[in-house]
This record gives sequence, C-alpha cells and structure tokens, in this order.
Amino acid sequence: MVDFSSLKRPEGSKPTLNPVEIFKKTPNLKNAPNDLWDGQAEALKGWHENRDKKDILVSLNTGAGKSIVGILIAQSIVNEKHQNVVYVCATIDLVNQTSRECNRMGIKHSIRAKQEFNNDYYETGRGLCITTYQALFTSTTKFKNELFPTAIIFDDAHVGEKLIRDSFTVTVDRTKHEKLYRDIIDIIKPKFESIGKLQHLNFTIEDEGINSCTLCPPETAFECENQIIDVFKQNNFRKHQDLFFPFLKIYDNVKHCCILISQKSIEITPPFIPVFSIPFFKEENVRRIYLSATIQHQTDFARAFGRIPAIEIKPDPNNDAGNGERLILFESEFEKEVDTVELCKSISKKKKALISVPSYFYALRWKGIATPPSTDDFSKKLEEFRNKASGAFIMVSRVDGIDLPDNTCRIMFIDGLPTGSSLLETFQHKSLGMANMYAAKMATRVTQLFGRINRGRSDYGVFFALGSDMNNWLKRPKNIALLPGTLQKQVLLSLSIFEQTGSKLKKSDITQSISQVLDRDQGWIDYYTANRDNLEIDKETFTEIAERENKLANSALAETKFMSMLWQNRIVDARDCLIEQLDKTAPVDPKLSGWLCLWVGLTYHMEGDDNEAAALYLRASARFSAHLNLTHKRLFQEVNFKTEPENPFHEKLLHELQAGIRSFNDYAAFLKARAKANYSELSSNAAEETVRYVGELLGYRSTRPDNEYGTGPDVLWEDARSKTLIPFELKTDKKTPATYKKDDIGQGLDHLEWVRDNYPEHKIVGFLFLGPDGSCSTKANPNDDMYLCTTDKFNSAISKLSARIDDIKGRTAIEKWALVDELGKLPEWQIRGLFSSFAGKKMKDL
Repeated sequence: MVDFSSLKRPEGSKPTLNPVEIFKKTPNLKNAPNDLWDGQAEALKGWHENRDKKDILVSLNTGAGKSIVGILIAQSIVNEKHQNVVYVCATIDLVNQTSRECNRMGIKHSIRAKQEFNNDYYETGRGLCITTYQALFTSTTKFKNELFPTAIIFDDAHVGEKLIRDSFTVTVDRTKHEKLYRDIIDIIKPKFESIGKLQHLNFTIEDEGINSCTLCPPETAFECENQIIDVFKQNNFRKHQDLFFPFLKIYDNVKHCCILISQKSIEITPPFIPVFSIPFFKEENVRRIYLSATIQHQTDFARAFGRIPAIEIKPDPNNDAGNGERLILFESEFEKEVDTVELCKSISKKKKALISVPSYFYALRWKGIATPPSTDDFSKKLEEFRNKASGAFIMVSRVDGIDLPDNTCRIMFIDGLPTGSSLLETFQHKSLGMANMYAAKMATRVTQLFGRINRGRSDYGVFFALGSDMNNWLKRPKNIALLPGTLQKQVLLSLSIFEQTGSKLKKSDITQSISQVLDRDQGWIDYYTANRDNLEIDKETFTEIAERENKLANSALAETKFMSMLWQNRIVDARDCLIEQLDKTAPVDPKLSGWLCLWVGLTYHMEGDDNEAAALYLRASARFSAHLNLTHKRLFQEVNFKTEPENPFHEKLLHELQAGIRSFNDYAAFLKARAKANYSELSSNAAEETVRYVGELLGYRSTRPDNEYGTGPDVLWEDARSKTLIPFELKTDKKTPATYKKDDIGQGLDHLEWVRDNYPEHKIVGFLFLGPDGSCSTKANPNDDMYLCTTDKFNSAISKLSARIDDIKGRTAIEKWALVDELGKLPEWQIRGLFSSFAGKKMKDL
C-alpha cells in the first residue's frame, strides 16, 4: 500500500533545449560516448542557433558521428514540448543501430518497425520515434492525425531521393507476378506496334534483351490507365505487399506515370517525384532537419525534397573527423598479367577484404572468394565478417549501411561504378546517356563507398578501383571536383603516384604497396602527409561545375513542382512550372532538357494538342540517341497539301510550320541569331552549346559527348535515318592565325576513334575542327578525314539557310507548305550537303 501522505509534491523542472547540454546531462551508462567530437559540437551549436528555421541541412563527413547529432537534435525538440518527433533511417539495420546509440546515452525513444510501435513513448509524446523512410512515406502510414510529426530528422538525406521515389514506384517482378507482367505487356504492345517498335519490345522482354530496358511511349499510362488498374485488380494486388503499398500510392495518378519494361520486371513510376503531394513536405509547420554526408552541390537534395535548405551547417574545413587516409590503386595502371580476383583471393587468406559490386551478375566473378548474403542473412553474415581475422564479404548494389572501421577491414575492392536498382535510372543513365544529371548522384555514391571501411581521422586503408567505368570516372577532373575535399586530394595523390612511376604495376608492386600502407611504413606516411594537400583541381573546372549544378538544382525544383501540380490534375499550372526550364537547362545539360521536353509534350497530348506534343517530342528526340519510343507525326497535310518527311531537316521544318506561324517565325529567329554568334567572345561551354543547338535546329540528334561522358568530340550531329555523323572539335578559343598543334590533332584522332567505337554502324562524313584560319604544325599527323571549318564559314552557311527560311515567312499558307517541302528536300541542307558547306581545307593541307 502506498502512503500518499508521506509523498512530497512533485518538483517541476524545465528540460534544457541546448543539445550540447542535453548530452552533458545524459547518464554515465556502460559504453556511453565520453565526449562530443569538435565537429559534432559545432554542428549542434549551429543548429541550436538556427533552430526555428524550417529546413536545415547538417553535413558531416562520413564517419563523423551524424546519428548522435541527429538524436540530440531530436531530443532537444522533444524537450521543447513538440510532442511528435520522428527520426527516419534508410534501413531496419540503421533503425536498430540508431536505437543502440539512444540507449548508450539514455535517450527514451520508440521504434516503429514491422507495422507496430515497440512501446508508447512516441504515442504519448514522451520520446522520439525511430523508423524507416518506407514506414513514413507508405500510403498507409501511421504518422497522421494525432501522430503527425511536428519535426522530422532525415538521416542519410543524400540517399533520400531513391528512398522517397521507391514509395511511388510499383515494380512488377516477373518471377513473382508472371501473369500480371504478361497482362501489362498485352496492354502496351499495341502502343509499340503503332510506332513500328514491336520488334524492339519483343527483344527487350525475351532472353535476347536480358540486360536491357525500354521506356514506353510517354502517353502510354495516360491512354491505358483504366486497363492497367483493372489488371492489377484482377491479379489481386492487395494480397501482395510488394504491390499493394506502392500501387495504392499512385492509384489515382497512374495516368501521370511512365512505364519501363525489362526482361525481368515492369516499373510504373512518376518521371519526377511529386514531393508536395506528401503532407510532411506540403505542411509548413513541420520542421525538417536533414543529416547528410558532406555533399558539394544541392541538385539531388532539391530533386528529393523539393527545396534548397534554408541553411546548411557544414564542418570546419580544418576539422578532419571522418577523413581517413587512403591509397587508391587503379586497375588501369596494372600490368595485364595481374588478375585482381586471384589477388583478392590471396589477400583474403590472411587479411579481410570488402568487395563492392553493382549487381549480382558482377558478383559471379568473385564466387571463388565469397558469395553475397541473402537479404535475410545480411546482418548476421556481416557481423560474422566483422569478427573474423580474414576472409571476404560482398555487398551488392549498396553504398551505405555497412560500417567496417579500423581493424574490422582495411582493404576494399570496388568492382564497377555503383548504379541504381530502378529501371528508370538504368534507362536514363545507360540508354539515354544522361551522365550530367547523374554526375552529382554518382559522386555521392562513390563517396559513400569510400567511407565503408574508412570511418575516422585515424583510420587508413587501401582501395582497388576496378573496371573501366570506375577507373575512367575517377580520372576525370569534372567528376573529381564533385567529391568532398579530402577524397579529391586522395584521388589526385594516387593518380600522381602512377604518373611518376611511369610504368604499369606488377603484382609484387601492388602487394608491397598494400604492406607499406597497412604496416605503417614511415616512407609512405611521410609522403602522404607532405603531399596530400598540394594537389587540387583547377578553378575553371570548379566554376563550370558550379554553374552546371546551380542550373540543374533549379531544374530539379521545377521538376518537383511540375509533378506535384500534375498529381492534382492541374495540367496548365504544371506545364508553366517546367516549360521555362527547357531553354535554361539546355546549355548545361541538353539531355535533361530533352527529358523535360517529353513530359511537357505529354501535357499537350493530355489536352488534345497533338501538334504541340509532337513538336516537343521531336525536340526530345534531337537530344538523344534512337532509344526513345515516340509517336512522331509522319504525315503532314493542309487543305490542298500532303507530304511525308524524307529526312530530319525536312521533318523539323514541317513540324515548325504545323505548330503555327508564331512557332515558325520563332524558329527562323533562333536560327538567324545563331548564325551571328561571335565565337571568339564565347566561353568554351557556350560555344559548344551553340553548335549543338544549331544541329538540333536542323533536326539532327545533337549531343556533346565530351561534356556528357568526359571523352569524345565536343559536339556530334547524327542523322539517325541515314546513320550519318559529323563530329566537331571546337578550337574557337585560339587566336587568329591559329596553329593546330600535335596535341590538338592527337585529341581529334582519339575522339574520332571514340565515335567509331560507339557508333559502329554509322558513317562519318568527316571530322571538323571548328576554329580560326591558320596552319597545322609539321609535327602533327592529321588523317584524310579531318577538315578545318572556320567560324566564318560555319556562320555563313547557317546564315544562307536562315535567309531562305526568312523568305518563306510572308507567303500565303499554301505557298509556305510548298516552299518548306521544297527547301527540306534540297541536298545542300542534308547532313552531307552541310558538311560540304562547312569543310574548308583538309587539316593535312594547312
């Protein structure tokens, strides 16, 4: 029995809001952290001083203790009497890991996993809740009404885009849902047949297309929405968890999605994330704190969360928490006799090695060393690996959630660039070659990979960069510039070592280098310490990257607004959000601009304006290879006129005339303006974009390979019908008279070879150096395919064409159609005729 008369009155105490003070008052429990690192304390102070801001990004180096920072911020908001504070993690493993951190500090909390809370702390407002992105964003989320969060901590915000997109993505796995897969194929087959692409679809879904995927025509979901919903119902989608939750999320908006097909699966997903359809982002009273590894640019953040953070709290550059020591060994610098798999097998007999692969297909070549664990056994097998003295562990298509610091592992083999698991990303990156759009994302993934076994300032390790894609990516200055500062310097230092040795590494050289790093050889330590900070990327590259990423971030913001409006069936408002970005994005990323054109075109199709839709689809096609499946208008007719386009320029002119007099006049004005370009006053980027855009205006698929892939010609015009190419190498920054040196010609020969390798079925009319008149060095050895095209000659040809189009503008309607039909068929304006107009002397004759 309780003697209530003996009890004292409870003493009220106001909990502290300062997160640093909260840490100091945590109980001295077993395994509790002794103190905060400087970077953690700085981050907490920075947040506390700006705690009223709605969107705050806290960036800390990988391994610098983000979770403790996030937990203390969450507890601070709980103490502020904000009852519902949610801490979101990427996986269940990380939920449990964050829970252990809370327990170490005596922080009360709930876990929401497997569709239930483990206690009532969150539900009663007495503690934060730790859960997953999946649980928060699912269509049946429990975080609503009285449990709606007033503050959310987004851990690992740098991977937020994938996690949020997953909640809007229905994946029909063929092995699990064979009948549903076939039913959907039957629905979309007529769309491919109508555009003459049925054979392409059959190739993709049968064994021949096992590693390929394709995008249905953009209007497919819009036109087939009811059929798609019906087959999901007929296949009892509610009984399958992998279908039920995401399909419920898009149920009312299937028509606004894109559909991608592969031999293994079908994916239905919006082309952009409708961020503002999510209450947690739409609601203004929610405070959002994003915890992220250090990121250089905000593009992917904007694409995931629909906003740029109000403030970013970053570590002091002199604070090196999370910055360990790394030696990177590039497979491209090994002798051909070096077998990296056998090398790994030899190493793993005495030491431990982590192996990263982008897919299970890649994992097959490592089967003699290790087997990837199943999803159910992953945590168990990883813990076993942590406790071993030797052996290997394979992680597949995973860049985070695995921490093996210090002696738990010091050697890592990175076999190929990390790629996304979605069909949308695979199609955009591999089929459409949207490298610029994915550059920042790839940099984040690469950074995360390098943080798996290297977690703190005193950590050290050896990393093997394997595969041509990984080696080439890491060697490009524009990519290195996207990495955090310390990793940039480590990549440059490692490359410098190979450059200085001047020869390929033997197996003995590699094993010796590993020993020098891991055995703490003083020569290595002295070299690393003295030289790491002496290398950096040139400022011009940083400036170009910053300009590109700023514009791409603005595009990302527009994309999320567009999709959110479309999700509400506000078609005109949606289009207004995106249409002004088309020309703003094109100079830095024409392929992303082409992707935007697709979905702006769809909005016109939804309103019945097929002429405008076709014009946008044509613009998109001009910026990609032949991988897009589009409904082109092949027959153009007016009252007394009918014709079918015979070539890309002919089709472009007809499209512009069909779109109306204003469109045709604008087209003429755009072409005239480019014919007056003063290339000597343009930056390299602007000059390349001008030449690319001229090619697009002429109806060709016009790209900038060097800008997109880091190699290849500056500009490439492709006539997809005749499979004919004109590569351009721009030398517009040279003074008149110019001297074309051995390096210029050597670069041209290299890029010419790239074109031949990547377009083996195409004919190259000739290779054009676009620049001032001048001479070619006697030491250079140009081949017979190389010609000089002066900027004056280039402008003159385009100006002549512009004048012909200007002559058509004032004619009667029937005269316009007849003259456009005639002009478009003239040989002088086809790709071979244009080359003849551009080409001056052969480079070897200068």
